[in-house]
Amino acid sequence: MSEKVEGDVLETVVDKDDSVGTTNDNAKERAVDIPWRILGLMFVLYTVVMGIHVYSHSATNSVDSLFHIRLARLYWERGLFTDFPWMYFSVARDYWADHHFLYHLLLIPFTLGDLFEGMRASAVVFGALALTACVAYLYAHRIRHAWVYGLVLLMSSDYFLFRISMPRAMGLSLILLLVGLWLLETRRDRWLLPLGVVFIWSYQTAVVLIPMACCAVVWFGVLERKLDIKPVLYAFAGILLGLTLNPFVPHSFDFLFFHLISGHMDTKVVIGEE
Repeated sequence: MSEKVEGDVLETVVDKDDSVGTTNDNAKERAVDIPWRILGLMFVLYTVVMGIHVYSHSATNSVDSLFHIRLARLYWERGLFTDFPWMYFSVARDYWADHHFLYHLLLIPFTLGDLFEGMRASAVVFGALALTACVAYLYAHRIRHAWVYGLVLLMSSDYFLFRISMPRAMGLSLILLLVGLWLLETRRDRWLLPLGVVFIWSYQTAVVLIPMACCAVVWFGVLERKLDIKPVLYAFAGILLGLTLNPFVPHSFDFLFFHLISGHMDTKVVIGEE
């Protein structure tokens, strides 16, 4: 009799544990599912807003974007090439390297039709993705009702929306910056290495990962009273690896140095205002 009672009790406990486990699994699924749905809705909203912003006029808000979309088409038509004779009369003619290489590859699908319309469509897509990444960053930190901040983001700065709607690499750069910030905050230091490679292939703003990593080292050093420089090492190694395993090496190093340092000293032209 006692054995039967004990057996019934054990079965009840097991059933209860199973039900609790199922409930927890469902809760986890809901916790993951709800943010992704909201992120999808936010992406749709941002796409509409970016579309209105971009298609409200028939011009482009960035001359550089014409260069980006045309170079992406050239990659599609000719394949990879590392010489760029059109740069001959530029201050960077001796240092040419495509420092937006990965961004230009991502632009290729937008070059299969009319280039101007493809350029504007790319601005909408990358702008919407960048804004959605801002909300995703908040959800990654378990901020409740992060979508509210996503709405506030649309009202924060007209200049920010103007810049993020440009058919340039700013949107992609913002996404990668947020990924880097999240990796540093959550101590996923090793992932800074592949991020550094991808980032430096996309935009030379990737070098900002190094001072960001330095700030993280100082911050956690103060909190934990322990100096751990691995974030800086991984970030530096990723950028160095990306510059080395680059189709434009060794000019990938030359152009970076020119773009950040020597170009501002050796020419009478203000870099960025050619």
